[in-house]
Amino acid sequence: MTKKWLFLLTALGAGANTCSVAYAQETTFVRMSAESVVTFGQLAEMDGVTFCIGKQVFTRVDPTLDSIMIRDVEVHEAKHREQFARFPSCDAFNAYYRTPVGKLQSEAEAYAAGWCESRKLGYPDLEDLERHYLQNIYRLLGGWTPIYTILQTFKHYVDGCT
Repeated sequence: MTKKWLFLLTALGAGANTCSVAYAQETTFVRMSAESVVTFGQLAEMDGVTFCIGKQVFTRVDPTLDSIMIRDVEVHEAKHREQFARFPSCDAFNAYYRTPVGKLQSEAEAYAAGWCESRKLGYPDLEDLERHYLQNIYRLLGGWTPIYTILQTFKHYVDGCT
């Protein structure tokens, strides 16, 4: 029997990203952009995800994370929503994000925002968290971007922590 997953499907209110839940089969496909399709099962395995379809932005944060990590992921995903808002449309952002520079800048900025929040909340091992985030960005970029470039981009955004 196929598992069912709970997943955020709609945004309620004027641009708010609040929870509205629907059931979907693990193997049900979700179109995240014109070029990107994933399954609900893949989305359910992510700590958080934000994507834009049409003019709506959707966010899911894994509620089973500990409280510091939930806040870190919420801030990371909020940064992605802010990034979407800088573009005239979802398609424009998605086109930018599909470029190596766009993905690097977007993810480094979002991971740095989460890292800054974790620092404020007293996360016990910030070096390990940074390593984890740099590895995530490296994987997202397909392993072709030099880790030094990723580190420098991440540090650029971390230096802006308040």
